[in-house]
Amino acid sequence: DSAPRTGRRRIARHTKIFFGLIFGLVFGLFVHETAGGAPWVGWVVDNVAYPIGQIFLRLIFMIVVPLVFSSLVLGVLELGDVKKLGRIGGKTLLYTLFASGISVAIGITMVNVFRPGAGVDPSVRAELSSTFAAGSKTAIENASKASSWADTLLSLIPRNPLAAAVDALSGEMLALMVFAVFFGVALARIRDEKAEPLIDFFSGVQRVSMKIVDWAMALAPYGVAALLFSLTAKSGFAVVPRLGGYVGVVVGGLAIQMFVVYSGILKFLARVPPIEWFFRCREVILTAFSTASSN
Repeated sequence: DSAPRTGRRRIARHTKIFFGLIFGLVFGLFVHETAGGAPWVGWVVDNVAYPIGQIFLRLIFMIVVPLVFSSLVLGVLELGDVKKLGRIGGKTLLYTLFASGISVAIGITMVNVFRPGAGVDPSVRAELSSTFAAGSKTAIENASKASSWADTLLSLIPRNPLAAAVDALSGEMLALMVFAVFFGVALARIRDEKAEPLIDFFSGVQRVSMKIVDWAMALAPYGVAALLFSLTAKSGFAVVPRLGGYVGVVVGGLAIQMFVVYSGILKFLARVPPIEWFFRCREVILTAFSTASSN
């Protein structure tokens, strides 16, 4: 009786997210196959599952701007020597161009070799066109309006930082990040006792933001399950088998980029064991995969 009681081993959060992903997927498919088209299915999706999933996503979306801005400002301050910022920025730009260039090459090569759209049934193509027409039309229009390099460079410097913050999730995030870097550099150059309260403020904003992210991640298993249930309970996987080739090409390209390219960069350039890096980032990777979001 005097022996210490051992508590139950807590399930890791990333494991809960994985189980939520599987549960939402399987249960949604089960409902679709057994009661697909029933009125109650649509009611449950629209009034229960969808709101839960959106609450999870919006908790993440609403904190992106304060988290990114405060983290960048504090990150510049932590460099100490502002001159380091130019060297780090240059290396980051070169890395981004290098890694992105490889990913583009992989995508173009796989599409031209496997031609995943060639065998798509015309009825499926028509269904997809009607479903995604608005988004595709917008993307094509934006591509046709590609700005010159001068306009692109100028767009990185916002005329109104508050407007950039408001529109950050609609394409102005990079401009907001540039402003945060400028703000951090200026704050580092004038750092004195009068500037310390402002630094403490950003430190507090970052801590509060991380706490809200922690709350969102606690909801993640249920949010992910709800999102996948909403998707599969209504639509099922009727379209996916017909587009299996396309799905295989997409997943294959992503796998090559992640497990070959990134692993090579980690091992030979960063000198970090890839397995260790993936293990430490497992929660972020799994959340990004299950929500299809980079935020």
